Amino acid sequence: MHIKAAERLSSETVESTQANNKTNGATPKLDEISEKVKSDKETEVKEKMTEKRRGKPSIDEPSPKLPRNDEHDIPIFTAEFLEHNKSIDAELRSLRKSNADFEHTNSILEQQLEKIRNGISMLENETSALKENNQLLQTCITKLRKKLATALSGFSIPGESEPCNLQNIDKYMTVLQQMAANSHGPASLNEAKDILRKLDLKIHL
Repeated sequence: MHIKAAERLSSETVESTQANNKTNGATPKLDEISEKVKSDKETEVKEKMTEKRRGKPSIDEPSPKLPRNDEHDIPIFTAEFLEHNKSIDAELRSLRKSNADFEHTNSILEQQLEKIRNGISMLENETSALKENNQLLQTCITKLRKKLATALSGFSIPGESEPCNLQNIDKYMTVLQQMAANSHGPASLNEAKDILRKLDLKIHL
């Protein structure tokens, strides 16, 4: 738009100069016309720059658009505004109640989780104690087998080809128990009783 204005001004200047020259009987000079156009352009540019610095809008520049209010903005102190506030308040109350419910539920879950942790800790302690007790019992049984096998090493019962030893001591003790219950083989049973009476069965762990 600046260019068109300058061209228009240039054309008018040329026509005016030509008219004056015709009136005065002078011949127009090209250099004078060009210098005049150049000077006018510079003056126009300087004026526009000055207007911009002062904050004045240029004639050719479009006016800045004022910001439009959001379509969802509601004028205050109106029935619609008050109704909107009521809706927001109700939603906030609902959210607060939901939040309180969640906190209460989380508190209950934390308590239950703590009980579960305590229960697991107790079970682990009991398991550890049982393992230790089982190891002691296993040690006691092993020592008792050795004592019985050593004491009955020269003893044999009817129907058994091998004398009593550490590998068959459990079988020997089972047979002797059956003989005592059925009163069968009293001689062998009495011999085993005499051996076991003299045996110190105390186990030192």
